Amino acid sequence: MNFIEESFKKYPIEELELQACTNRLLKQNNVHSLYDLLQKTEDDFMKMSYLYQGKEYSGHRRFFRKKELHLLLTKIEVFKRIMQC
Repeated sequence: MNFIEESFKKYPIEELELQACTNRLLKQNNVHSLYDLLQKTEDDFMKMSYLYQGKEYSGHRRFFRKKELHLLLTKIEVFKRIMQC
């Protein structure tokens, strides 16, 4: 593991300044650090979003809304651009 991966593992998702409900939802899906977040694929985010709610899941589980998902992905892209500089 290189230095960048180690620093990502130490960077908690709370420091991304997302909404509290988004943080809770990420933690429910075992995303606790920036490293975990960057390991997720588009399909993983789709499963976390409301798009699969009717097909695969039942019960009272909360899912990302479109706006939440867009804001999260935007934050990830901004962070990636900062890290490349």
